[in-house]
Amino acid sequence: MKIMNYELENQAYKKVKSMILTKKLQPEKKIVQDKLAADLGISRTPLRTALQMLEAEFLVESLPRQGMIVKEFSDSEIIEIYDCRMDLEGTAIGLFAENSTKTDISNIK
Repeated sequence: MKIMNYELENQAYKKVKSMILTKKLQPEKKIVQDKLAADLGISRTPLRTALQMLEAEFLVESLPRQGMIVKEFSDSEIIEIYDCRMDLEGTAIGLFAENSTKTDISNIK
């Protein structure tokens, strides 16, 4: 039973994330969970779990006594995200270069 729930939660997560990224779910609009669950053909339980996962990724925001909305990022937030990403990727590449073997490097495709 738990495996089936995990699969539903994961499917719901992927579908809702795609809807957010393609703007099928509009920024700053309330997410009507009953309707969204019905549209996805699932119950609200796996949808709630999927929304919690998306909240951890800052794609949705829970507003007290109002429900959840799709988060809209300001230009400065997007720049900050990309700055952090560049720093992390640079660090990761540096660590790889310091710790990799010739075999590791030859396996890069």
